[in-house]
Amino acid sequence: MKNSDYIKLNKDALGTDEDSGMLKLMAHISRTGVFVYQKVRPDGTVEILRQLRHPDDVFEEESMTSLVGLPVTNEHPKEAVTSENAEDYIVGMSSNLPKKVFAPVQGDSEDYIEQLVTFFNRDTIEEIISGKKSELSLGYNLDLEPCEGTWNGVPYNCRQRNIKYNHLSLVKKARGGRSIKLVLDGEDTEVEVSGEILVEDGDGPLFDNIDGGEEEMKIFNHDGKEFKVEDDVFSLLNKFKGNLDSMGVDLATKDKESDKLQAKCDDLTQKLKVQKDNDDQDEVRNLVKRRVALEKSASSILGSKAVLDSLSDREVKERVIKKSHENLNLDSKSDDYVDARYDLCVETYNKDSEGDGQSDDEKNMGKGVGNTDAADDPVAEARKKAWENAKNQFKS
Repeated sequence: MKNSDYIKLNKDALGTDEDSGMLKLMAHISRTGVFVYQKVRPDGTVEILRQLRHPDDVFEEESMTSLVGLPVTNEHPKEAVTSENAEDYIVGMSSNLPKKVFAPVQGDSEDYIEQLVTFFNRDTIEEIISGKKSELSLGYNLDLEPCEGTWNGVPYNCRQRNIKYNHLSLVKKARGGRSIKLVLDGEDTEVEVSGEILVEDGDGPLFDNIDGGEEEMKIFNHDGKEFKVEDDVFSLLNKFKGNLDSMGVDLATKDKESDKLQAKCDDLTQKLKVQKDNDDQDEVRNLVKRRVALEKSASSILGSKAVLDSLSDREVKERVIKKSHENLNLDSKSDDYVDARYDLCVETYNKDSEGDGQSDDEKNMGKGVGNTDAADDPVAEARKKAWENAKNQFKS
């Protein structure tokens, strides 16, 4: 795997050699700690790697030795720097042995690599002094070991092993990554370094997402995934996202209004249900009252031992009617007819009960088999009159 770490320069801290005109600076070019890198997948999504640069790996002897005489280039080349292409790329070099130093900023617990860097290409020096280009970027090979943990409270998901530096490049602008503090030329000048993964091991150009620093790429987030896109595409995607968000707000407002209407509808439905339940309960109570009254009035005529529980209201009324009119056929009669005859029977019974103090036997004399209403049977009417005359004989 090939990595590139960025170091931002401060032109006020730079100095040129009066005799040679070369530009020299003392820089903290690397450090320990957790670096955040971006790996671009073939589908365009970006994977975030939190790589631990452990002191055992950063200050390992072979890794430190690879920094000695390190070629310096103007922008990252599209290939590794070798003896065959060095004259095409080299504009400077690291000038002395690197060494381990303590953090240049108070409160920073990481260790740094300090090294003198010399630029001897005139055009490159002018770009630095004019501010056109202001950052350094280390390019190196390494083995990446997947592992998880925390370092000084910072989580990581992989660790750099077998770090071997290939070159140091001057770039216009670094992209993304994690900032640290650097000191140039021994002064307490703060500058930035960030990390960016450039290419996976395998075929293809060495730094496949380096374009000479002319175009800045941006990260667009969608559905939890990150996509690296150009600036104009980023703006367009953000516009579309804004429109979608606005539509989502409008839809949410409509949903709230719908919820309010639904709540009112549910409330009215509940009230109607309660009212119906109350009406049903009132109806049941009225039916019970009428049934109790019916059985009470019927029992007064049929006798207290009459079993009426299993009979319908009509059957109870028919039994009462047939108490006085045994042969009366009610099968073809309507409910209204039966109700009317029943009411007459009850009324007659109540009048007789309030009459002349006759006994039940006396009241029932003349009421027998074949007895019908006088209006229906002339014989019955005559029999009734004869009975009345017989009762009154003692008076004469």
